[in-house]
Amino acid sequence: MRGLPGDSTPPARFVRAAYLKQYSQPLITASDATTLAFHILNTVDIPAGTSRSTNKLGKDELDYTQWVVVKDLVALTLSVRFYANPCVYSVSLKTLDFSGAAGKPFPVPSSPTSIDLTAKLGS
Repeated sequence: MRGLPGDSTPPARFVRAAYLKQYSQPLITASDATTLAFHILNTVDIPAGTSRSTNKLGKDELDYTQWVVVKDLVALTLSVRFYANPCVYSVSLKTLDFSGAAGKPFPVPSSPTSIDLTAKLGS
Protein backbone atom coordinates (compact mmCIF):
# COMPACT_ATOMS: atom_id res chain seq x y z
CA MET A 1 0.00 0.00 0.00
CA ARG A 2 3.02 2.29 0.24
CA GLY A 3 2.39 5.43 -1.75
CA LEU A 4 -1.38 4.95 -1.98
CA PRO A 5 -3.48 7.63 -0.31
CA GLY A 6 -4.10 6.52 3.26
CA ASP A 7 -1.33 3.90 3.30
CA SER A 8 -0.19 2.30 6.55
CA THR A 9 3.22 3.96 6.78
CA PRO A 10 3.86 5.87 10.03
CA PRO A 11 3.96 9.32 8.34
CA ALA A 12 0.64 8.75 6.56
CA ARG A 13 -1.01 7.48 9.74
CA PHE A 14 0.36 10.42 11.76
CA VAL A 15 -0.92 12.99 9.25
CA ARG A 16 -4.36 11.33 9.16
CA ALA A 17 -4.64 11.30 12.98
CA ALA A 18 -3.37 14.90 13.30
CA TYR A 19 -5.84 16.12 10.65
CA LEU A 20 -8.80 14.37 12.31
CA LYS A 21 -7.84 15.70 15.75
CA GLN A 22 -7.40 19.25 14.44
CA TYR A 23 -10.78 19.38 12.67
CA SER A 24 -12.93 17.44 15.15
CA GLN A 25 -15.60 19.35 17.04
CA PRO A 26 -14.40 20.67 20.42
CA LEU A 27 -15.55 18.42 23.27
CA ILE A 28 -16.55 19.27 26.81
CA THR A 29 -16.28 16.06 28.82
CA ALA A 30 -13.28 13.82 29.34
CA SER A 31 -15.46 10.82 28.48
CA ASP A 32 -16.32 12.34 25.09
CA ALA A 33 -12.64 13.12 24.49
CA THR A 34 -11.66 9.52 25.28
CA THR A 35 -14.32 8.23 22.90
CA LEU A 36 -13.12 10.58 20.16
CA ALA A 37 -9.51 9.54 20.75
CA PHE A 38 -10.40 5.88 20.24
CA HIS A 39 -12.32 6.72 17.05
CA ILE A 40 -9.38 8.69 15.68
CA LEU A 41 -6.97 5.90 16.58
CA ASN A 42 -9.30 3.39 14.86
CA THR A 43 -8.61 5.23 11.60
CA VAL A 44 -4.90 4.47 11.85
CA ASP A 45 -5.12 0.85 13.03
CA ILE A 46 -3.24 -1.65 10.92
CA PRO A 47 -5.30 -4.84 10.44
CA ALA A 48 -3.25 -8.05 10.63
CA GLY A 49 -1.92 -9.13 7.25
CA THR A 50 -2.36 -5.79 5.48
CA SER A 51 1.12 -4.42 6.18
CA ARG A 52 4.05 -6.72 5.54
CA SER A 53 7.61 -6.55 4.34
CA THR A 54 10.52 -8.88 3.74
CA ASN A 55 13.47 -8.75 6.12
CA LYS A 56 17.14 -9.20 5.20
CA LEU A 57 16.80 -12.98 5.56
CA GLY A 58 13.95 -13.08 3.05
CA LYS A 59 11.35 -13.79 5.72
CA ASP A 60 7.95 -12.03 5.72
CA GLU A 61 7.44 -9.62 8.61
CA LEU A 62 3.88 -8.70 9.50
CA ASP A 63 2.93 -5.47 11.21
CA TYR A 64 -0.40 -4.80 12.91
CA THR A 65 -1.82 -2.72 15.71
CA GLN A 66 -1.60 -4.91 18.80
CA TRP A 67 -3.15 -2.43 21.23
CA VAL A 68 -4.33 1.17 21.47
CA VAL A 69 -3.95 3.30 24.61
CA VAL A 70 -5.75 6.50 25.59
CA LYS A 71 -4.60 8.39 28.69
CA ASP A 72 -6.70 10.92 30.59
CA LEU A 73 -4.09 13.00 32.37
CA VAL A 74 -6.64 14.93 34.44
CA ALA A 75 -8.73 11.99 35.70
CA LEU A 76 -5.58 9.80 35.79
CA THR A 77 -7.21 7.03 33.80
CA LEU A 78 -5.48 4.65 31.42
CA SER A 79 -7.73 2.99 28.82
CA VAL A 80 -6.62 0.25 26.45
CA ARG A 81 -8.16 -1.76 23.61
CA PHE A 82 -6.51 -4.92 22.29
CA TYR A 83 -6.45 -6.29 18.75
CA ALA A 84 -8.28 -9.51 19.64
CA ASN A 85 -10.90 -7.77 21.77
CA PRO A 86 -12.45 -4.41 20.82
CA CYS A 87 -13.81 -3.79 24.34
CA VAL A 88 -12.12 -0.90 26.13
CA TYR A 89 -10.55 -1.66 29.52
CA SER A 90 -9.74 1.18 31.91
CA VAL A 91 -7.62 1.50 35.01
CA SER A 92 -8.00 4.40 37.45
CA LEU A 93 -4.54 5.38 38.56
CA LYS A 94 -6.09 7.36 41.43
CA THR A 95 -7.53 4.27 43.09
CA LEU A 96 -5.05 1.60 42.04
CA ASP A 97 -3.01 0.35 44.99
CA PHE A 98 0.47 0.32 43.50
CA SER A 99 1.99 -1.36 46.56
CA GLY A 100 -0.22 -4.41 46.08
CA ALA A 101 0.12 -4.40 42.30
CA ALA A 102 3.91 -4.51 42.05
CA GLY A 103 4.84 -7.29 39.63
CA LYS A 104 1.28 -8.68 39.62
CA PRO A 105 -0.25 -9.29 36.18
CA PHE A 106 -3.74 -8.06 35.45
CA PRO A 107 -5.53 -10.61 33.27
CA VAL A 108 -7.49 -9.16 30.37
CA PRO A 109 -10.17 -11.40 28.89
CA SER A 110 -9.69 -12.23 25.23
CA SER A 111 -13.42 -12.66 24.87
CA PRO A 112 -16.12 -11.69 24.40
CA THR A 113 -15.35 -9.86 21.21
CA SER A 114 -19.05 -9.11 21.06
CA ILE A 115 -21.91 -9.27 23.50
CA ASP A 116 -25.06 -11.12 22.42
CA LEU A 117 -27.93 -8.84 23.36
CA THR A 118 -30.56 -11.34 22.23
CA ALA A 119 -29.56 -13.83 24.95
CA LYS A 120 -31.16 -11.57 27.57
CA LEU A 121 -34.43 -11.31 25.61
CA GLY A 122 -35.27 -14.99 26.03
CA SER A 123 -35.22 -14.84 29.84
